[in-house]
Amino acid sequence: MGCFALERPAAKHQELSKSIAHCGRSAQWAKALQLLYAADHCWLQPNHINYSAAINACAHGGQWEQALALLQSMHRRQLERNLITYSVTISACEKGGAWSEAMQLLAEVDRSHQNADTIILNSAISACEKGGAWTQAFILLKELHERKLLMDVITFNATISACEKGGQWQLALEILQEALQTVQASIITFNAALSACGKGQQWQISWALLQAAQESHLEASIVSFSAAIAACEAGGQWVGALALLHELRNQRLQANVVTWNSAISACSISGQWELSLHLLKLMQRDDLTADVYSYTSAIAAFGEVDELWESKWQLALSLFKELCYTQRPSIVSFGAVISACERGAQWQIALRLLQELQSNHLQCSSMVCNAALSACEKGSQWPDVLHLISNMLGQQLQADVITYSAAISSCQKSQKWGKTLQLFQELCRANLHPNSITFSAAISACEKGLQFQQASRLYREMELYAVEKPLQTG
Repeated sequence: MGCFALERPAAKHQELSKSIAHCGRSAQWAKALQLLYAADHCWLQPNHINYSAAINACAHGGQWEQALALLQSMHRRQLERNLITYSVTISACEKGGAWSEAMQLLAEVDRSHQNADTIILNSAISACEKGGAWTQAFILLKELHERKLLMDVITFNATISACEKGGQWQLALEILQEALQTVQASIITFNAALSACGKGQQWQISWALLQAAQESHLEASIVSFSAAIAACEAGGQWVGALALLHELRNQRLQANVVTWNSAISACSISGQWELSLHLLKLMQRDDLTADVYSYTSAIAAFGEVDELWESKWQLALSLFKELCYTQRPSIVSFGAVISACERGAQWQIALRLLQELQSNHLQCSSMVCNAALSACEKGSQWPDVLHLISNMLGQQLQADVITYSAAISSCQKSQKWGKTLQLFQELCRANLHPNSITFSAAISACEKGLQFQQASRLYREMELYAVEKPLQTG
């Protein structure tokens, strides 16, 4: 770096601060630190202004740990740490979501008998928001009240967003109400509340908030519509999702991938496979690249259809192949297409997809295995069912009642009475709650195997599990 500060005596600390600040604006935090340390080695001891400029450069570069290290260095050098210094350091923590460190710095400000202002507290609230600490963000909002500090739109936006991330939609609405009475709320304020209600599956309130924002002469953005559509998705309201999608297109807004995905998923959850497929095609016509979630949501729609004839599972498989051609499918993608094959009684394809999943080095899940198990059960392939259960347990996957129900039903249908009872006993040893399917299959196995005493015992056990008894046949 050289000793440029000494070569031009008139510059000194002021020139150093300007140079460091320039590095900060250029996102060159490492160079800013080099300038600070070089000045120290050249017998120009940096002052608190130089350090604040370096901390600010680290904040711009997302280096909150470096910012904290510089603040500690100031303490060791007994340099003044004023509100500006603390403000830029807390801002650095805010950008990194280091809410705990931001709260500690705020406590230091109080101990130094300096009066924290709205800017500092806003940065601390934003740090809590980014760090997912909604409780602390709300506490800081109350502190602003107690300190009689002026709250601005940034205060409310950050606190509502923190509540959104914490799943606190009721609290988000309370804070929004206060914001509307206190400051000039922005569309960002409404968007944060919209997202909070969306996550809370409060689609009606999300819709009302969108209308309220527009009635307040705020221009709804694509974020606003996306949040409202996501709320409809969470609530399974596909009609509302489509209406909102139509409205945003009428307002000449360009829907993004997230918006389309929410609409596709809303239709998928309700089993509207034709609409899901149509939306996927419309999205691609808008020159947007469908991602894994887009395809997976569309494929999942086929698994929700009550009556799945041949063409439907083939459509699901076709979409899956299209996905694989452009991107790497996720475990959820495999689960969706295997479920569609299970509905179509295509056990051979389900097993082939399960093998493909493993060759893609994806960690299988109990849900995916259960779908493949059910496909084999429908195809009366009891040896494959038992093999899948063995693999599940070998991979330390949790076998549940659905797993055992499919296996027990498969063995019972194939007249494997001994195996049926063995599986029923394994289910009970695993502390799982037998259902009517498992009880009926086990009782039938006992009766066919002439184990009438055991069949009677199972009838009595059904009362303990509050399971409705089938008609006795023996």
